[in-house]
Amino acid sequence: MCSAHSAASALGALSVLSLVVLGAADLSAQDAPAPRPLTLREALTRAVETSEAVGIAEAGVLRSRGEVRRARSGYLPQLSGTAAYVRTLDSRFAALQGESDDTSSAPRPTSCPRFVPNVGAPIGERVDSLESLVDCLASVDPFGAFQDLPFGQANEYNVGLSLSQTLFDPRLRGRTRAAQAGRRRAEVALSRERARVLLEVTRAYYDAALSDQLLAAAESTLVQAERTLRETELARDVGTLPEFDRLRAQVSRDTQRPVVIQRRAARDIALLRLKQLVGLPLAGEVLLATELGDTASVPLPVEV
Repeated sequence: MCSAHSAASALGALSVLSLVVLGAADLSAQDAPAPRPLTLREALTRAVETSEAVGIAEAGVLRSRGEVRRARSGYLPQLSGTAAYVRTLDSRFAALQGESDDTSSAPRPTSCPRFVPNVGAPIGERVDSLESLVDCLASVDPFGAFQDLPFGQANEYNVGLSLSQTLFDPRLRGRTRAAQAGRRRAEVALSRERARVLLEVTRAYYDAALSDQLLAAAESTLVQAERTLRETELARDVGTLPEFDRLRAQVSRDTQRPVVIQRRAARDIALLRLKQLVGLPLAGEVLLATELGDTASVPLPVEV
């Protein structure tokens, strides 16, 4: 009775444990996110957009186009302008003016009236007019005539504008042709990088699809080997088959298990490679929407 009671208790504990395990598996299956479908066209588009090599090649094309524009700018009219302002604190002509720069004194005349002799006037008036002319000449500022000239001013404003046009220059033609060759080389490099990315992504996508098909075939073979083993064991128990058939079925089942593990590892590696090229999170699940046997042509997302 004790052994039967203990056996019943053990069976109850096992049933409870199995229910707990099944419940945890159901919860984990519900919490797991759904696989993300990924078509070949979407994979190609994402790979081209996220590829660093393609981005570098596109930057090279933009740089080469700028070089072409800079080389061609030599044929355009060149217009340049300058503007300058100079404030003179002490003029170089101040030493020649002497002590006459006192601001409190009256301004000195810069010219004298023209002397016209009056022969009919008395001698006294004529002498007075001569003396007035001599006094005026003595008080005239010798630098007064230079006040309106550009140099020597306290404030100077200089404005310049120049316009030039190149009519013929062999060097400009050579630089332009070299820049155009650099642009064509950059465009070829961009096309090469895009084609390389498309080829790698396509190869990785179909490798992952093929690995998935091989894994499914290996798992199906393992299921069939386990079913054959159960049928053989049942036939062995009833005595219709010998022990050798059971051993052979067991060996076939055990041989197929490493194949399934190998195919699953190859599938996971192929998917990780595809995710790296496409730029998807490595932890997310991906469902390949384009079948391996789909012979329809997939349009390229970009021109190569």
